[in-house]
Amino acid sequence: MSAKNTDMSKIKQVMRMMLQRNGGKRPSNREIARTVGLYKGTVNDYVHRIESDPLPVEELLELDDPVLERRLCAGNAAYSDERLDHLLEKMEYYHSEMKRPHMTLQLLYEEYRTSAPKPYSYSQFCFHYAQHAKASTPPSVVLTEHREGGRGMMVDFAGDKLHITDIETGGKRPVELFVATLPASDYPFAMAVESQSVEDFILGCRSALEAYGGVPLTVTTDNLKAAVIRSDRYQPEVNKVFEDFCNHYGMVHTPARAYKPKDKALVENHVRLLYNRIYAALRDRVFFSLDELNDAISDLLERHRQKRMRQYDVTRQERFLAIDRPALKRLPPLPFEIKCYAEYMVQLNSHIQLGQDKRYYSMPYGLIGKKVKVIYTPTVLTAYYGGVPVATHSRAGTERYVTQPGHLPSYYGDYQKRSPERYTASAYGLSQSLGQVMERMFSSNPLAPPETFYKSADGLLHLARTTDNDLMDQACSAALTYGQCTYAFVKRVISSKAEGLKARQDEETPAPSHSNIRGKEYYTERFY
Repeated sequence: MSAKNTDMSKIKQVMRMMLQRNGGKRPSNREIARTVGLYKGTVNDYVHRIESDPLPVEELLELDDPVLERRLCAGNAAYSDERLDHLLEKMEYYHSEMKRPHMTLQLLYEEYRTSAPKPYSYSQFCFHYAQHAKASTPPSVVLTEHREGGRGMMVDFAGDKLHITDIETGGKRPVELFVATLPASDYPFAMAVESQSVEDFILGCRSALEAYGGVPLTVTTDNLKAAVIRSDRYQPEVNKVFEDFCNHYGMVHTPARAYKPKDKALVENHVRLLYNRIYAALRDRVFFSLDELNDAISDLLERHRQKRMRQYDVTRQERFLAIDRPALKRLPPLPFEIKCYAEYMVQLNSHIQLGQDKRYYSMPYGLIGKKVKVIYTPTVLTAYYGGVPVATHSRAGTERYVTQPGHLPSYYGDYQKRSPERYTASAYGLSQSLGQVMERMFSSNPLAPPETFYKSADGLLHLARTTDNDLMDQACSAALTYGQCTYAFVKRVISSKAEGLKARQDEETPAPSHSNIRGKEYYTERFY
C-alpha cells in the first residue's frame, strides 16, 4: 500500500460494500476494488484491517473520518514485493509478445530471468501471467441485466435548459433539470435547480431520496464535476463532498464509465421522455421563480408516473410501490450537510481562524503551535488532533471570536474581566498612595474609554511589585502632589531614586524668620 493513507470516505465505501449480501455472500475484494476505484491490493489491506478491528463494521461507519483513520492507519509502514513490482511492470509487454507467431512462455521466461535481479520460478511466472491475461480478457457473453428492487438509483442532468423570467426586466435565466430514476421500477424524479454545482447536485440527490422515502444501495452518476473530479475508465477520482453524501445515506457510488451512456441508460431514456412530457407541455408557459417552475414540473411528473406502461401494462407508480419501495433502506434521521475539510495551526491566542467566514474558534491551549484537522458544515465546526475530537463549535452567530472558557489558560479569565474598579482595588491592596494614583489616572479623562489606561495600570502594578515600598510611596506621593498620576511620571521618579524630587524640595524650603527681614507688608505700605 502507498505510504499515503487512502481517504477515509472511500474506505467507508469499501465497508458499505462489505455489508452488502447477494445470495448470502458479500462482494469479493476484486469486485469492491473495481466498484470504488481502488487497487485490489489496497482493498485487501484495508479489508484485513477492518476485519481485525474489535469494532464491527457498522460501528466503524459511524466514526468521523479522522477517528477512523487513527484506528485503521495507526502506522504508515509499507511493504512491497520488489520482485512482483518488477514483473508487473513488464507484464503488458509479455502479454503483447505472446500474440506474436511462434512465441512461447518458456522463451519469455528465459528473457525475464536474465533481466530480473531475483527472478521468480517458471511456475510462478506462468501463474502471474495467467492472472494478468484473465484480468485483461473482456467477458465473451453479455447477460441480460437483472434489476433488483431498491438496489440502485441513476441520476443525471438534462442537456436542454428550462428558463426563469425576471419579473422586472423580462430577461430569461436558464436553469438545469435534475433527473433521477430507480432502474427496477423505472420510477422517475425530476426538479429544476440553479446550476450543476456541487450544492445543487447534492440538493437534487437529497430531494430524490426524500421523494422516494428511502435509500437504495448504490447511486450511478455521470462524470460531471459535482460527482467525479477526474474521470478515468478504471479509477475515477470521486468528489469528496459527494462521497460524504453517499456515506451519510449509506449508499455506494458507482460512476459511469466515460463516454458510456449505456451504463445509465434508463436515466438517459427518462431524460428523453421528460423532454416530451414536461418540456413540450411547458413550452408556452412563463415562470418567475424556481418554486413556481418546480410546482408545474411536479404536477406533470405525477401524470407521467401514473401513465400505464405498454410493456408491463401497469404504471410506474404501481411498480415502484411493489418492487422498489419495500426494498429501500430507511432515511437517516438528519438530512445531509456538506462537509468541508481543512487543517489549521492553533495561534498564540489559542484560536484558529476559519477563512470561510473570517471568524476565530478556540482550541485547548495545550495545542498552541500545533496543527489540527477541521471538519465543518454550515452549522457545526469540529476539530481533531491525533484522530481525537478536541473542540466543537456552533457556527451560528456573528461574533468574531467564538470561545469556550475551558480552552483558555487560567490567567485569561482575569485578563478578560479587567475594569477600573478591579485595578483600583488591586492598587489599594498594595498601598494607599498607589490606590489614589490609580483612581486619579482613570478619572483624568472622562471622555476616554477605560481600556486606554489598562496598560498603564498594568505598569503601575508591576512597579509596585518590583520596587522598594518607601521609594514607591515617595513616587506616588509626588504624582499626587504635582498632579502627574501617570505611569511615565512614577517610573521616572523611581528610576532617579527620587533625586530630582529631593532637589526640588530643597529649592522650595522657606527662608528662616529674622528681625532684619522686613517682609511684604513693609513694601505694601510704602508703595501703595
